[in-house]
Amino acid sequence: MIRLLSYVPGGVMIALLVLIPLLRLPSLNGGLFTPEESHYFLLVQRMAEGNALYADAWHAGPPILVWSYYFFYFLFGKASLTVMHALSCLYIWICAIFFNGLVAQYKPFQRFPGLPAILFVALVSFPWYSQEMSTSLAILLPTLFAVNAILELGDQRRKNYRLMLRTGFLMGIVVFIAYKGMFLALGIAIAYLITRRGSLDELISYLGGIAISVFITLLALFVQGSLDDFWDIGVLYYVDRERVPLAEGYDYHAWEQVQSWFFSTGIWMLLILIGWIHYRVRFFSYLAKIRTLEAIMSVWLVASICLLAFKWNQVQLDDFILLSVPGAFYISRVLE
Repeated sequence: MIRLLSYVPGGVMIALLVLIPLLRLPSLNGGLFTPEESHYFLLVQRMAEGNALYADAWHAGPPILVWSYYFFYFLFGKASLTVMHALSCLYIWICAIFFNGLVAQYKPFQRFPGLPAILFVALVSFPWYSQEMSTSLAILLPTLFAVNAILELGDQRRKNYRLMLRTGFLMGIVVFIAYKGMFLALGIAIAYLITRRGSLDELISYLGGIAISVFITLLALFVQGSLDDFWDIGVLYYVDRERVPLAEGYDYHAWEQVQSWFFSTGIWMLLILIGWIHYRVRFFSYLAKIRTLEAIMSVWLVASICLLAFKWNQVQLDDFILLSVPGAFYISRVLE
């Protein structure tokens, strides 16, 4: 992280510290709850009364983000929502700086080295009325850490084993933040195979890292006495709920969600497409490291689009946040 800071202009870092709170200013009103935040705070209030997650506080989804909300509620009580909204601004700033440094270290954008961070902040800040610390936003930073680990792979086998173990662990955390992270976890594995022509033992290290995160999470659920309820509510009920929009009489208009997003960001999507085509046409004219980085961004983009297609009957606006990282990368190429 410290090394990557050297590739980000200081003026951009300072400007983003001002820009991010301005873009998310409405959310800093502590009395404004989105439906998702209301759900999470009902859960943490139940947990604060001594009830166990899943057993007594039903949540159709993975536990890590709920535990995060509970941690802040335990520390700050009724002010925890305002604190989390403020910290989400800091979280976005860290994501932007890390992403910019990750990209700029290979110097693909020499005229405007701080452009990826600015574009990322613009893309991730829409819509402001969605849940501030949503699952889509929360999984971005660990996925960026995983991408950085893939880029650091070299010829030293032991180092590669550690990096792949770390990557697997991070992607396991991503899945337990949001099940939609399975698409990114699979995408990271595919990107590794494309860019490295990887070996079986390194892939086993990747799966081992995922297994460690799964074990730790399930152990925590076992200790709190809600492992069986997690399987019933957090997994099986979640799967059943995903099929609800397919049922007769369920009035859900996925196309309206997609239209509202495209009407607001259509020009950005056009620029993403132009940037992606540019790399396809001139792929082999770039240095090997830039080709590796672009291949990973391309897989991330495709994995996010596959997620949106898979969730067609329940797509939500915050799902489009997953496009922000590859989107900022490809738009930077076009503007450069």
